[in-house]
Amino acid sequence: MKYLIATLFVSIALLVFGNNIKLNSYSIEKDSILSRKRRATYENGHGKFEEKPIKYKIDNDVNETLVKEAIKIVEEATCIRFKEDKQLNGSGLEFIESKDLYYADAIGKVSSIKPLKLGIAKEPVRVGFAVHEILHALGFFHEHQRSDREKYIEVNFDNIPEKYHSQFEMARLFQKETYGIKYDYGSMLHYEREAGHKEDTDSNITITTKNKHYLNSIGQRTDISFLDGKLIDRHYCSKNCENEPKLNCSYGGYPNPIKCNECKCPTFYDPPFCRFVKKSSKNCGKKIRKATRNVKTIEMKGIHDCYFIIRSKNSKVVEMTIKEANSELTPICQPGSGLNIKFLKNKAISPVCFCGETKNYTLISEGSEVVLHYIGKRENDSFVIDFKSIKKIDIV
Repeated sequence: MKYLIATLFVSIALLVFGNNIKLNSYSIEKDSILSRKRRATYENGHGKFEEKPIKYKIDNDVNETLVKEAIKIVEEATCIRFKEDKQLNGSGLEFIESKDLYYADAIGKVSSIKPLKLGIAKEPVRVGFAVHEILHALGFFHEHQRSDREKYIEVNFDNIPEKYHSQFEMARLFQKETYGIKYDYGSMLHYEREAGHKEDTDSNITITTKNKHYLNSIGQRTDISFLDGKLIDRHYCSKNCENEPKLNCSYGGYPNPIKCNECKCPTFYDPPFCRFVKKSSKNCGKKIRKATRNVKTIEMKGIHDCYFIIRSKNSKVVEMTIKEANSELTPICQPGSGLNIKFLKNKAISPVCFCGETKNYTLISEGSEVVLHYIGKRENDSFVIDFKSIKKIDIV
């Protein structure tokens, strides 16, 4: 009976998930699962790999280095552990060759007698695309399809071919669980702003962020975001630390299911308790800056890894103007490169990322504290930011 149910589910998955979607010319990623719903999980454990570690095998002619690097990224960011089994013929993951397509056959485990297949493209070589598909295989849905997405994004269906509409619709077929974790523009499972656009439209934009500052940040494929990892750990390893002493983790951190005596911390923050921003490299200058009504300036140039905290009085917020910033230009600005800024109250949410050339760009913080991370990778990378404290206003 279990075999019949699993077979039926796979058959439905192949019918429903059959088409592909090209995301953009930069990320040439195609997504085979048309009915993927939001980044969340099946409720009550459906689609969940219960066996630990999760077994996998890599077929001949598949880029083994790419797959193992993707697996390493997942293991470093989450509690999930994998074990290679070259003879695998039961539950697990099987990485198969694909000409130009990264895909997972289904979201979550659908069979106990055969592995879930993930297609790995010969070209382009993109580790982040493989990570994206592994997360789907583990049971996690797209971020932009969450049921609360209308608070955060608008989808322009007029710019999307009808055959791809289901890639952008909110979840309807299954009940999902997000464990109260906030929507994250920086999720590795978020589509980018031009994903799946028609070729004959005046504008290629298919997803607009309601917080305008994040428009060029959605769709990153560099890292599993902190909130992605938190969701995965909550779904797969929530009981790992339940008998351990309770930890007081700051800024949305949580007990590390692999090392229960310390917290897993949002980007920019250090364990064991996430109370402090990470240390900067040499020659970054003073880390903590006090915002007053008088304009002050922070500037850096060259190859550095610097963190800055700007604080105003609790009754005020911080107005920042990026007078100029320069770093490598990519169609999607990636975390860990250029200028990354956390200006929302919730510091667990991914930073807004700036890349290329930016001039006279203003942000206003949601609270009284802003954290900046400058990652200069070239001698001519740089930024100049003016900042001051102002009275609280609504963020547009």
